[in-house]
Amino acid sequence: MIKSNILILFLVALLLLSNPLQGKSNTSLTLSRNTALNDALIAIESMTMDATGKKIYNLVPGNPAIGVPLNNVTWQDALTIICSLHGLQLEERSGAIIISIPQVDLAATKYKMDVRQVKITARVMEVKTNVTETMGIDWSTVVNGAVEYSGNLVFNGAKAIGSDIFQTGATYNIDSGDNTISIDALMAMLEENQDGEVLAKPTIFVDSGNKGYIQVGKDFSIKTVDDAGNTTDQFFSTGVILDVTPTIIYDDSGKEGINLNIKVERSSAIPGEVSTEITKSKATSSLTIYDGEETTIGGLYDKDETFERAGVPILKDLPWWFLGLKYIFGYNKSNMTEKELVITIKAEIIEPISERRNKK
Repeated sequence: MIKSNILILFLVALLLLSNPLQGKSNTSLTLSRNTALNDALIAIESMTMDATGKKIYNLVPGNPAIGVPLNNVTWQDALTIICSLHGLQLEERSGAIIISIPQVDLAATKYKMDVRQVKITARVMEVKTNVTETMGIDWSTVVNGAVEYSGNLVFNGAKAIGSDIFQTGATYNIDSGDNTISIDALMAMLEENQDGEVLAKPTIFVDSGNKGYIQVGKDFSIKTVDDAGNTTDQFFSTGVILDVTPTIIYDDSGKEGINLNIKVERSSAIPGEVSTEITKSKATSSLTIYDGEETTIGGLYDKDETFERAGVPILKDLPWWFLGLKYIFGYNKSNMTEKELVITIKAEIIEPISERRNKK
């Protein structure tokens, strides 16, 4: 153990001595091992601009964590350590610092051209719970972009909804007695009546066995001070985060299927005077579907409380000192609305890039 630690320290020392940016600034920074690469480079760029006037251009796909804690190191050393740990190429040019993946021998990686890809199409929707319960929407029945409903599609503002949307979006199967409606048509009606909203409709392509990442939200940082007095920026991701790993498999008859390992997170940050509170709900699932099938993830709920002033117009809004009439003719009312986050995921197998190239 002691020998391995000495060897690691020796290698880091060699990297620092060979740093092409060494000697240009003594400005130091501290970053945690969980800091994302993009966030780390943004923090380092603020120092490179002050010291050399050079911007950092990140040409690396993905956004992994830097994977190593950096405590009170110079920005030059931070860049060298991060690039060396992840096998990245660091190139200094006039007015710019380029971070990229080194050129590789295409012949040595030819087999990767035959990796199958999976197209992931998702809908991220937020719907009022009482509305879906009234209409009897069963999200688990999604097939070909439509779901079954058992209630009446009645809206308070139905006159504002185009009849053509409803007629083309809803069908009735006489044989089975099932009512179905297109999800797109349903959400169009819900949005017009302010009972639901489509937050995002992302599409990504992922190599079989690799992880795909979708985030609908924003990142924020919290500054902390360690025992040595160094300020550290710790970054957190919030919003709707979808982490999915598709793997192509085969059933007993040789038909292709897709195993999906899915992690869904819904989170938000509430800044406070002393600390920042992060509310979070998660769902994890592992399931197998056939090519082109859809699945639904629900059960992530959120409550939205609104306040309003009700009563006799004008009189309810008088100032408090005006004979106290506002308390006689008005009152404060709060409304609590529960919303469900519903995510539909469709997976489709795409031909390998080598086959698509031959068809062109």
